[in-house]
Parts: sequence; structure tokens; C-alpha cells
Amino acid sequence: MSKIEAFWQPATADDVARVMAGETVEARFRDSETQSWGDCYTLTGWVNELRHQWRSAEAGGRWNFCQVYREPSWYANKPDPGPGWRLLKKFPDEDPQLGDSVFCTGSEIWLELEAGFDPGQRHGLWYRRRIEPVEPVESKPVLIRRRVVEIGDEIKLPNGRVLVFNGEGFEVKQ
Repeated sequence: MSKIEAFWQPATADDVARVMAGETVEARFRDSETQSWGDCYTLTGWVNELRHQWRSAEAGGRWNFCQVYREPSWYANKPDPGPGWRLLKKFPDEDPQLGDSVFCTGSEIWLELEAGFDPGQRHGLWYRRRIEPVEPVESKPVLIRRRVVEIGDEIKLPNGRVLVFNGEGFEVKQ
């Protein structure tokens, strides 16, 4: 799973205390502010030195800068949108529309947005949208004949497309 950039925070002494208590703390490291952040590793400690204070055995030793991944509880504890619904995307926020619903954490119910609602998503709230049913496609029986396919052969499919076999596989033409 990819990490959301907004949830990376500077590491603190509390993060080292979590590590010492046996918790695994996801972190990323770098030596200068102009350097890009490295991959995600495990924070293993902190050393009181002038340079290279943050430690990660996986990341190759000690680093000047460290950020830990802190996913807030409102994001981690997403509500179930229910059958026939999906949650609106976050980061970037997908704009709610008339007919969408917002989850009220206190009463744990979904309320439908009505005309005059404030545009955009409010921080820490979840919104849902009805999933449109997909219309079934009528299927026609397909007659399959066994034959040896050679490079350059073209086969017309019932949907009107044409398969052209080349030396590496095939391509589909409209």
C-alpha cells in the first residue's frame, strides 16, 4: 500500500519510546533537507551525537532527519459505506455531489447531502456515493473452431474486433 504524504511527520522522542517498548515504527530517513526521502524502513533508535542521530539498521545506519508514518484514527477507522455504495476518495479529495451522503460519527448514521450543502469535503469526515449498476451485456454464443494459428493470421470476433497474430502474441484492431 502506498503511503499518504500528509501523514508523514517529524520523528520525536515519543517515537523512540514506542520503539523501546517493542512497537514497530515505520520511518523514512535522509541526511540533508535538500535530499529526497528514502524508502520506508523501521526506526530502531536515536543516538545523542552531533550528526546522524536517527538510527535504522535496515536503512544503513544513522541519519540526520527522520519522519514517521502516523495515520490518524479518523482515516484508519473508515466507516463501511454499505452495499451499493463507495467511499469518496481522499488526498486529493473527491468533491461531494448532491445525493451523496456524509457519515455522522456521533450517531454513526449516513445523512444525504441536500441542496445548499457546503462544497468540498470537511476534514475528518467520510462521504459516500451510490455505485451505478452495470447494465448486463447480452452474450451471444461463440462458435470456436480449433485451428493452427500462424503469424499474420487475422480472426474476426463476434464483437467486430479483429485479432492479428504476430510473432510476439497478438494485437486487437477495431
